[in-house]
Amino acid sequence: MDGSWFKAMLEEQKEQEPGHRNLRQFPCTVLSPSSPAPTSVHQLRPSDINVVAGIGDSFTEEEEEAGVRSTCSLITEAIPIDILREYNDDLIGAAEGVGNCNDYFDMSQIAQYSSDFVDQADRLVEDLQNDPDVDFENDWKVITVLLGVLDLCNFCLYPEITPDSYIANMRAGLDVLFNNIPRAFVNLVQVLPVIYTQTLQTGRFVSDLVLGSFCTCAAFPETAEVNMTLLNYTVEFQQGILDIAASGDYDSDNFTVVVQRFFENFTLPYE
Repeated sequence: MDGSWFKAMLEEQKEQEPGHRNLRQFPCTVLSPSSPAPTSVHQLRPSDINVVAGIGDSFTEEEEEAGVRSTCSLITEAIPIDILREYNDDLIGAAEGVGNCNDYFDMSQIAQYSSDFVDQADRLVEDLQNDPDVDFENDWKVITVLLGVLDLCNFCLYPEITPDSYIANMRAGLDVLFNNIPRAFVNLVQVLPVIYTQTLQTGRFVSDLVLGSFCTCAAFPETAEVNMTLLNYTVEFQQGILDIAASGDYDSDNFTVVVQRFFENFTLPYE
């Protein structure tokens, strides 16, 4: 794929409107669904996906000239909803718009830790089973998971937050998905390096108050030791996700886990 699609998005608008985005013309060949439908996740095409879902933590962000607003988590950005809609107009489960984190099958909520993974996974299982539009046994599902931002943001306040506890929490949540949801392709997104919250301090009371409330240890580390621990934890969190996927514990014809690594060498743009 060339860069024309990304260029089109940049030319259209900085912040895209919810719903089906104006991409002008989708530049990739749209493959038809597999016939017959695949029986293995390793044969899955984008057009075979029927359901999308998200598990994660939401966050608040500053809005230009207007204080603070609430927005959905990066789940809505990590799932390529509008690309998948090019392959399936009847895609089920996509949340519409900013702030609608609990629409359809986006389980993400504000201030969620990795320890909340199991609860979100349980709710997702129940919602999928009870939705009349979902063929629970036969529909192929893409589930994107992004957790750990709040763990890193506040690890210095809660000694129980460690890389080992994070990995254990992620495995516990994946166990629920693996044991209860058939035909699932799980995207594990590596945690965002929250050390960059230190560059977001503006001196504006409301903005810094939000950072201090939600990301105390990362945005305002009290010592160099805390800062170094944050860096080390970030690397260990990210590596832990890779190790989970590589273990093969969650790999079968009916289910698989892959890692999205776009935060691994993340740097924050300043313009």
